[in-house]
Amino acid sequence: MPREDQPSTELIAARLKPTDFDLTTITHIKTKLQALDLKDDGQKQELINSIEKLSIPTIIMLSLNHPFFIVLCQLSSLKEHWKNKIKEQGVSDKPDYHMLPQANIKPFNLLCAITYTNLYIEYADKPDLAAEATECLQLAAFLGSFYARCILLRNKLFKLKRTRKTEQEDIKPITTYANDTAKLHGTPGHLLASYAYFRLGKNFNYMLQKTTDKSAKEDLLHRANFCYRIALQHFHMSTFLQPYSTAAINNAFFGSELSNMLGKSFDEEAHDNFFSGGTERTQEILFTHCTKPEDQQTALATATIESDKIKEDLEARGELSL
Repeated sequence: MPREDQPSTELIAARLKPTDFDLTTITHIKTKLQALDLKDDGQKQELINSIEKLSIPTIIMLSLNHPFFIVLCQLSSLKEHWKNKIKEQGVSDKPDYHMLPQANIKPFNLLCAITYTNLYIEYADKPDLAAEATECLQLAAFLGSFYARCILLRNKLFKLKRTRKTEQEDIKPITTYANDTAKLHGTPGHLLASYAYFRLGKNFNYMLQKTTDKSAKEDLLHRANFCYRIALQHFHMSTFLQPYSTAAINNAFFGSELSNMLGKSFDEEAHDNFFSGGTERTQEILFTHCTKPEDQQTALATATIESDKIKEDLEARGELSL
């Protein structure tokens, strides 16, 4: 997982306050943990069995109110259990659809991310739960939800479009977030990062037209060209990694078509001028902005090298899909 600040859990923790049954359960687990002999496989298995019996809402409640419980849930012995729970998650209007484990997100984290994403969707249209919705969105994104990270990155880009700032302190949070999302989510992440860098390039180009200072123009042109090159690099990686991103593509928008949903997630400009028309159209748009042959070649070469590294890492870990 990328290193990000832990979002607040105060509101959602209060709303999901443990019931008497939850408190009894955690007391039972605590007792077992205190008496646990790490050399006793029977005791360890008994503890694991207790956790496996918990419902997902109870697990979320306990992880919010008892941080040590998260440590227990990250035990390697529970990895397959959480993977199976992930596969049970779906959406009400798609009876045959189910989520899939992802190689770069710990199974327990992904399960929690899915739950917080669903809570965000439930709370988002309720004005009296706006603060709780925001907290769930941030928690889901922190734990790896592409859906949530897409929304937060969109908000960052919309803010930049309003302010038209070009300082590094305003740009770095966007590039860091985009790059981290790409590392987690393969094809969807790199396609999202490609669009983020494309929008940054457009922002620099817009400010270039507004200034008369020669030095500032040169700096803004350089930064715009850099962003367009990185946007093309991420785009290439999104296509190279597609065979290795089955789970990430499946999970991104709950089985809905990736490019179409990404376009709808942003604005009409994004849908009409970047995501519509398929990969050939997107590549054509990027080539019209990343015009230098040497930049195009560098983007392709870097994308090839980085994609090969990711594929080799997946194979070395025995993972099937990002």
